[in-house]
Amino acid sequence: MAEAASSEMLSAAPVGAPEESLIGESVWGAIQALKERGRSKKQVARELGLDIKTVRKWWRRAWRPQRRAQRGRRLDRFGDFVRGRAPEVGFNAVVLHRELAAQGYGGSYSAVVKYLQPLRAEWRPEEAPTERFETGPGEQA
Repeated sequence: MAEAASSEMLSAAPVGAPEESLIGESVWGAIQALKERGRSKKQVARELGLDIKTVRKWWRRAWRPQRRAQRGRRLDRFGDFVRGRAPEVGFNAVVLHRELAAQGYGGSYSAVVKYLQPLRAEWRPEEAPTERFETGPGEQA
């Protein structure tokens, strides 16, 4: 009875979510604890609200956090061109997208805009704010 109560405290993966990316060290520990108590994979899966294939996978493995492999961007291939050409065209994403497409870039315009944002921010110096002054109606005329 105490075992069932302790397994209810663990949060099960939401329905429809990929369990592999959501399993935490505490869930892995619960799987291993139930394994040591002699429970079957099916019983463990039922108690923890996991799929039996997930239990089977983590039954054999040691804990290590899952991390997605770093995925490169299509624009990384054209990074040197973009860094050199962007200041020349005033960081105009339309012009750069057109020139990149001529060089074989198959990505979207919005990807070029996102790629340019940090480049534009580091290139643009901090400008002093414009000093405002107020005049009454008709004074400047």
